[in-house]
Amino acid sequence: MKVRFSHLSLSERRKIERWRQMKLSPDEMARRLGRHRSTIFRELRRNHFHDSDIPKLSGYWCVVAQSFSDRRRTRQRKLVRDPGLRDQVERCLRSGWTPEQIAGRMRYKGAPRRVCQETIYQHIYSEDGRRSELWRHLPSSRRRRRVYRLRKRPPPKFAPELSILFRPDVIAHRKQFGHWGETGPSRLMARRKPVERPGAVPAEVWAGQCHHDDRTHKPFPGGVEERGETH
Repeated sequence: MKVRFSHLSLSERRKIERWRQMKLSPDEMARRLGRHRSTIFRELRRNHFHDSDIPKLSGYWCVVAQSFSDRRRTRQRKLVRDPGLRDQVERCLRSGWTPEQIAGRMRYKGAPRRVCQETIYQHIYSEDGRRSELWRHLPSSRRRRRVYRLRKRPPPKFAPELSILFRPDVIAHRKQFGHWGETGPSRLMARRKPVERPGAVPAEVWAGQCHHDDRTHKPFPGGVEERGETH
């Protein structure tokens, strides 16, 4: 399963700030956090605080870095940048529409301003959406969202000791009648002539009815026969 990307948390930024004061290299920070080294380099570059009036305060601080990251993510959200679109989506949610229906209707109508269902779900479970309790209008009415694309593996239907790998040799070699499969002598059994049973309709009668049934031979509209007549 593909590993899902996750942003740095506040606790991880606290560790980076402490290790930064200890003069640890970004490579060592990445090794301790279990992250890629480019993640640490990008974090130190993007969230570095600079104060021109008091240069001593310049540096990397975890709380400031977290606020910078939250501000960037809020600014990039489509429903935050477009209040009119956000109000339209929230009205549809309160009217009983699901995010899939809202996104699909916008796409069907060719709306110039539209969002996908994932953007709507992210808005519902964001801080603003939780404050407005938008999750109550979903069919599931879950306060917390499930982990994205995480599915538990179902338990095995059969016990390991009942696996086909542990079948007896007599069954594995298919030497007895009843152990044959589709690739064995059952092919010869499929060629047997049909036997008429008392009270049953013979197979020849069924075959004749199906062959002479007019419904099975009607030309398909616009098919080959009609095209041949037009020419």
